[in-house]
Amino acid sequence: MKVTNDCEFCHLKGTDLSGQDFSGAKINISNFVGADLRGTIFVGANLSGSSFIGASLSGADLSGANLRDADLVSHT
Repeated sequence: MKVTNDCEFCHLKGTDLSGQDFSGAKINISNFVGADLRGTIFVGANLSGSSFIGASLSGADLSGANLRDADLVSHT
């Protein structure tokens, strides 16, 4: 069985994914609220519709990632 890093509608709130490689993954419409994503690689990943409110993205590589309709800031 092939591991693909694909997960639509994933609930990853508050998880530690720092330094992981999700290049080309399909992780759209997912919840990364408050997650530790420091140094995580999302090169070419589909992150459309995902929420990153409060996530630590320092050093994360989002080159070529699809961030359409992604929520990267808090709404007050």
